[in-house]
Amino acid sequence: MSAASTSPRVVVAGLVFFEIDVDADDFSVAPGRERFVRRMELGFGGALNTASVMRALGLDVTLAYPAGEGIADHAIARAVETLRIADHTWRAPDDPAISLVLQYPNDRAFVTAAHFASLAECPGLPDAEHIHVPGLEEAHALAPRLREARAQGASVSVSGSWSPNRLASLLGDEVPWNLLVLNETEARTAAGSVDAALSDITQVADIVVTLDDRGAVGRVDGVRFAVPAREVVVHDHTGAGDAFAAGFVAARLAKKSGAEAATLAVEVAARQLMTAGGVARRADVFADLLEPT
Repeated sequence: MSAASTSPRVVVAGLVFFEIDVDADDFSVAPGRERFVRRMELGFGGALNTASVMRALGLDVTLAYPAGEGIADHAIARAVETLRIADHTWRAPDDPAISLVLQYPNDRAFVTAAHFASLAECPGLPDAEHIHVPGLEEAHALAPRLREARAQGASVSVSGSWSPNRLASLLGDEVPWNLLVLNETEARTAAGSVDAALSDITQVADIVVTLDDRGAVGRVDGVRFAVPAREVVVHDHTGAGDAFAAGFVAARLAKKSGAEAATLAVEVAARQLMTAGGVARRADVFADLLEPT
C-alpha cells in the first residue's frame, strides 16, 4: 500500500482502467487473419480521469484504487506519480481493469474486463471531506467503506456509468451517497425519464443529469435548475462525464449553489472535450476556473 497524503480534501475511489483505443471500423478481422491499422492509442480511464481533473482544478486529491503487479498496474502507477496525485492502494489480481475502447464518429463502445470484487477488499479509505466514486458497480462494492466515511462526516458522490441492473434498482435501494451524477440515458434507464429521475430518486439528496449538447439539469438542496451547454469543437469525447463530475464536486466544495456548480462543471467538461484523452495532463487548461479555498 502506498502512503496517502494527510487528510485529503477529496478521495476518488474506484478502478483505474488501462485503455486500448481502436477505430471501430478496424475491428473486423476474419479468423486466421491479421489486420494492420495505422495505430492504437494507449491511455488510462476510470477513477484516474476524475482525480486528474480535480487535481488540475487545484484540489488536494488522493486516488484510492486496487492494484496488482501486472504490466498495466505498473503503467498506471507511473502515470499517477507523473501527475503528482497522492495514491492509496491495496492488493488486487494483476491488471484488474482493462478496456478495449471502440471509437465511433460521435460515440464509443467498450469491451471491458473489470475485477469489481477487488474493490470490496478495500481495507478503508483515507479521511476526506468528500469522496467520489466514478461508477455504480464500484459504489456497490465500496458501500461499507462509503457508509463509514459518511458516518465520519464526509459527503459522497457517485457517477452512474452504464450498469443497467444498478440503475434499475436506484428507486428501491438504500444508497450510501448524497449526490448522484447521471447522463440522460442513465436517468431514463433508472426512472423512465429525466423529469422522473429528478423527482423520484428520493434516496439521494441531490441529483444532476447531463444532457450532452443541451447542458445539464438537476435538483440540489431541494432546488431544481437547468444550465445550458457551451458550444465547442469536440476533439475527443473521452472523459467528458468524468470532467463534469469533477467540476461539480469542486464547485460544491467551494460552497457554490447547485446551478453555479453545474455551470462550472459544464465549462470543465467543454474544455475536456477540446483536449485528447480523459486524463487531464495540463493544469493550465482549468487553472482559471476555480479560486483556491
